[in-house]
Amino acid sequence: MALSQILDLKKTNEIWLLLVRRIRGYVDDEGRAIRPYVLYLYEIAPSTIMRGKKILLKGKTGKYPSEDSALKLLTTAMNKHVEILNQPPHRPSTIIFTSKKLYDKLSRIITELGMLCKLWTEEENQSFGDDQLYEFSDQLIKEQNFGCSKGAKKPGLLSIRGVTPSFCHHLFDGAKQLFNSNAWQLTKEGQAFVISYNNKEVRLFTLLGHESEYSILMESLWVQMHSLLTIRRKSPFPLSSNDNNDNNNNNNNSSSHYCTTIFTSEEGIPFEDLEAAEQYNWPLPIGKLGTAAQLKVDIKSRLYESFPLPICFPDVPPKIEDSFRPNRKELQWFEIAYKSIATFINNGHIQNSEKQTTFYETSFNINTYDGKAQIKIAFCSDSQQYESFHTYVNQLINEANALNCIQCSKKENLTNNIILKRCSRCQQKLYCSRECQVANWPTHKSICKPPPPKPTSTTTTSTSTTSTTPSTSTTTSTSTTSTSTPSITTTKIDNTNENSTTTSTPSITTTKTDDTNENSTTTATITTRTEDTVD
Repeated sequence: MALSQILDLKKTNEIWLLLVRRIRGYVDDEGRAIRPYVLYLYEIAPSTIMRGKKILLKGKTGKYPSEDSALKLLTTAMNKHVEILNQPPHRPSTIIFTSKKLYDKLSRIITELGMLCKLWTEEENQSFGDDQLYEFSDQLIKEQNFGCSKGAKKPGLLSIRGVTPSFCHHLFDGAKQLFNSNAWQLTKEGQAFVISYNNKEVRLFTLLGHESEYSILMESLWVQMHSLLTIRRKSPFPLSSNDNNDNNNNNNNSSSHYCTTIFTSEEGIPFEDLEAAEQYNWPLPIGKLGTAAQLKVDIKSRLYESFPLPICFPDVPPKIEDSFRPNRKELQWFEIAYKSIATFINNGHIQNSEKQTTFYETSFNINTYDGKAQIKIAFCSDSQQYESFHTYVNQLINEANALNCIQCSKKENLTNNIILKRCSRCQQKLYCSRECQVANWPTHKSICKPPPPKPTSTTTTSTSTTSTTPSTSTTTSTSTTSTSTPSITTTKIDNTNENSTTTSTPSITTTKTDDTNENSTTTATITTRTEDTVD
């Protein structure tokens, strides 16, 4: 039917929705596994029925639907007599697109045919039609020559608590930086990186798969990393995402697991990740999804296997049926590692390390999803350096685990005589100096409360209260209110007469008054340090 004849059709109040989806399965196309596109056409108001469907094969496999394919599906549905509904050919009042590309190409034509044309985001679409897509995909796998790896049905990254599309965009951007840095060409298996993040946390990484699929392995302790490298040297195990076993368990809470990112082909990636990457345009080394297949990139080339797959295994050798996805914290560390190692390599430090007799270390800042990060990174290029590298790793971990001043973040360092002391009232917050305590007091005072009282000894004195300031000592009667400013030595009154009140800023070195009797007080001087507790 010519487009001009569409104007002769009766116009109804129906609203149609055109969806562009990809099959959750692969078909062979000249030796390459490709996911075909499929067009779905639904009436969503006043009824909800499917008006048409078209899968793109035979020369169009893996290619995005053209405007001609979409327009043909629309006009065919308009010209169709639906016997079951006793509907003659007709036009809808509105056609909604979720594909901006097709909307831009066809909106003018749709408008000229007397229909309203709208564009929806996938968020507005709210996953409408996904159930039919999954059912159709399963049918193709069972009845046609379609297939998929069992790992493709694992949960996606967006199913992880705290993980958002924006976070994944930063994660994938870091993976792209690492992949494009020639890291695997410049390193060898067994070489290790240690990274300190904002001097608060430390992780170890090593690059594997130099002769197979690229991967990067993460561990928190050197003894664990060294153990994995030793096992791999004795009996190399593959870190492969394309396994034929299946188990969709994503709730493995084993504390002994290890995490890795495997760079693999699309066939080994969960469908949820593939769909999210396409929907949110996550950056990939190869460009857009499907590019490798469309451009006939050699299956054996590294570019073909460039999709990052963060995944965890409870044991070695790894089995895909036991795998599960990392948590948000582990993914954050992968983003840090991708960008830190890429920066280290791009700055020429791998070449510098070859000139060193020991491992090479440096510091710099990187930008992450959670903000600017201060990075300290060291590279161990020779297994003969493992002992000294182990010592260095432990030093970084001790520094990261050291207590820090709540105000200025200065770390406690007994060697340099930096000793943190506790707030004398709450015994919780730590400070490196009286100045930091005073500076933090406006923030801290609202939550500063003394710990629960414990039994103490009693003596008898007169009923009065004393407050000491840096320059004066004042005695007030029971009907007086006294306030002291922050000072190096302060007196705290735990119980006073109901007609008197004492307010003082707690200090690092304190004089504390323990009440035992409503008519008496006894004072004792206590100096608190990091390891001190006050009874």
